[in-house]
Amino acid sequence: MSFDLDSSRDELEEEFQKLASLVPTIPPDVSLTEVEFLEFVIDYIQELQDLLSPHRWNECFHQLSHSMKS
Repeated sequence: MSFDLDSSRDELEEEFQKLASLVPTIPPDVSLTEVEFLEFVIDYIQELQDLLSPHRWNECFHQLSHSMKS
């Protein structure tokens, strides 16, 4: 079994580009290390988890129902 490092690196770069297109908080014109890039991804996922948490949904629902009563 042969292992093509250039091909693997190209595939990894392609996957990073796909991921970057899904994370709007990654600055488009800044050169990031792989670790910095992954930190942006992790932070974004944590923000999404917070937005989707049951506590956050209940809070939004309460505000909406209160505004509809007014």
